[in-house]
Amino acid sequence: MRAVDEAALFCDFAEYYHIYDWNQFTLKQQAMLACGLPEDSRIIRKISNQKIPLETTLLLVIVDSVRELEYLYTSAHSKKKVKKPDSLLAAIQKDKKNDVMAYETSDDFEAARARIIGGKHG
Repeated sequence: MRAVDEAALFCDFAEYYHIYDWNQFTLKQQAMLACGLPEDSRIIRKISNQKIPLETTLLLVIVDSVRELEYLYTSAHSKKKVKKPDSLLAAIQKDKKNDVMAYETSDDFEAARARIIGGKHG
C-alpha cells in the first residue's frame, strides 16, 4: 500500500490511528494496521479506484433518483416541456485532470508559481 500512495496511507494512519511516526512500528505491524483501515479510507479508495466514498455515492444515487421522480411527475402533469435533470453522481465521477500539487518547500512552490504566471524566480 505504501508503494501505491504513501501520502494517502500516512494520512489514513494519522486520521484513524493517530499515528504520526509509523517508523516506530515494524513493517508487519504497519501492514496489519493498513489492512484494518475502513473501506472509505483514502488508500482503500485509491486501490479500488473509487473517487468518492461509498456513502457519498449512495447519497448521490438517492438524490438523483428523487430528482428523476420529480422530473417524471412534473413532465407527466405539465403542458410545458420540462428539462430532465443531470445526474449529480455522473458529474462528480467524470474523469478530470488531477490539478492538486504539493511542494516540499516554499521555494519549490514559488518556483512553480513563477513558471505558471510567467514570472521569474531567483
